[in-house]
Amino acid sequence: MDATQQAFIRRLRNQWSNVLLFGSMILLTSAGLAAGAALGVTFAGRLPAVFPAFKLAFVLVGILGGFSGGVFLSLLVSPFTLRHAFFARAIGEWNGVSLYAAADSDLPGKLPNVFVSGFSFGRGIFRPVIFASEGALKLLAPSALEAVFAHELSHLNQNHLLKRMLRAIGTFIVASVLTAATLIGMHWSGYANLGGAFSLVAGIIPALLTWMTMRQLLWDQEFEADETAMKIFQIKATSLLEALTTLQAAIERSTGSKAHPLVSERILRLEQLAKVKKLPTVELQAA
Repeated sequence: MDATQQAFIRRLRNQWSNVLLFGSMILLTSAGLAAGAALGVTFAGRLPAVFPAFKLAFVLVGILGGFSGGVFLSLLVSPFTLRHAFFARAIGEWNGVSLYAAADSDLPGKLPNVFVSGFSFGRGIFRPVIFASEGALKLLAPSALEAVFAHELSHLNQNHLLKRMLRAIGTFIVASVLTAATLIGMHWSGYANLGGAFSLVAGIIPALLTWMTMRQLLWDQEFEADETAMKIFQIKATSLLEALTTLQAAIERSTGSKAHPLVSERILRLEQLAKVKKLPTVELQAA
C-alpha cells in the first residue's frame, strides 16, 4: 500500500470517527430534547387555561430535563461508541476496568494519551473503559503506565464525569435564568435602552460562566485524581511524575508546544506531595 492509499484510508478513518462521535451525541441529545419537550407540552396541555405561567414552566422543565437526559445517555454509551470510533482493540483489564489500545492517529489530538470513558455504574457494553494510545503504551515504563491507569480509575471511582455533567448543566441553567430575569427586570423597570445594550452580550454570559466553572472543576478533579491514585492505589508520586514528564516531553517533540499550565501545576503539586510523604522525587528532564 503506497503513501497515497494510506493517507486516503487515514482520512476515511478520521471521517468515520467524527461521524460516530458527533453523530451519536447529536442524535441522543436531540432525541432527549424532543422527548422532554413533548412530555412537557403534554402535561401543560392538561392544566387549566388560567395557569399560563405553570404551562410554560412545565414545557421549560420538560425541555431542560430532556436535554439533560440526552447528554447523560450520550456519555453513558460513550465506552461503546469510542471503541468503534477509535478502532480500539482490547488488551486486558486493570483493577476490573477494561483496557483498550488505539493508534495515536485515531485518537483526539493524535498524540500519546490515556483517558477513561463512561460512568462507574455502567454495565454490559456500556462498562467504563480506559483507552491508551499505542504511543503511550510504548513510551511509559510499567510503573508509570500503572500510575496513569490508577489516575484514570480514580476519576471513575470519584464519579468525576457525572459531577462535571451536573455542574455544567446546572451552571448553564442558573446563569440563563438569572440573565433572562435581569433582562426582563430592566425592561419592566423602565431601563429598556440599558436592557437592549445588555442583551447584546447576554447570550454569551451563561456560556462564559459555565466555561469558567468547568475550568476550575477540571483542575480540581485532576488534582484529586492524583491524590486518590496515591492514597487508594498506593501509587508512588515518582511514578506519576515520570508518566507526566515522559508524555509531555513526547508532546513537546511532536508539536513544539510548552506544557499546559494544568500539567505544570500537577507536576509541582506531586513534587510537594512526594516531599511531605518523604518519597524520592524524579529529576524533571525532557525524555
